[in-house]
Amino acid sequence: MKKLIVLFVAIAVASLSQASELWWTVSTPVTLEDTGGSPEWSTAKLYVTDTGFNYGSTVEALDSVSASDLNTYGGAFTDLGVYASSAYSFYVELLNSSSEVVGRSYVSLTPAQGAIQYGALDGHLEGGNIMNPTAAASAYSFSSFTTANVIPEPTSGLLVLLGMMALGLKRKRG
Repeated sequence: MKKLIVLFVAIAVASLSQASELWWTVSTPVTLEDTGGSPEWSTAKLYVTDTGFNYGSTVEALDSVSASDLNTYGGAFTDLGVYASSAYSFYVELLNSSSEVVGRSYVSLTPAQGAIQYGALDGHLEGGNIMNPTAAASAYSFSSFTTANVIPEPTSGLLVLLGMMALGLKRKRG
């Protein structure tokens, strides 16, 4: 009897839970707006951010899909979980076979780094619950990309070297 009650409660909770999935893809061919070229990429990663831009306070990567899978299946479904809220925005990074970022999606030209807001994804979300499901009409296609300029940061070894050089310049007073 206890197992039956636990099963009933589990079904009730599952039917009331909200599950929101984003159906997304990357347009082909990809064009980098700042170079006009088409990057060689093998993997696309979907990120969520709370700043609205594709830099800064990025929360995490939600999904990673190979270029061949995106072409084969015409898109990817990604569970948004707790990020299905107007407080978050989404963007895609393209990576080459060496896992180096070759491009980031953006929404507007000013600034050139932007992410698509959750509210603008209406029609590309699949959600609801077991009792009242909703389906995505089409995949959101990330189509505008810009090169990913990485600013190198000094390593701790370089900082130690600079500190030692500064100490070496200090004169002895006798």
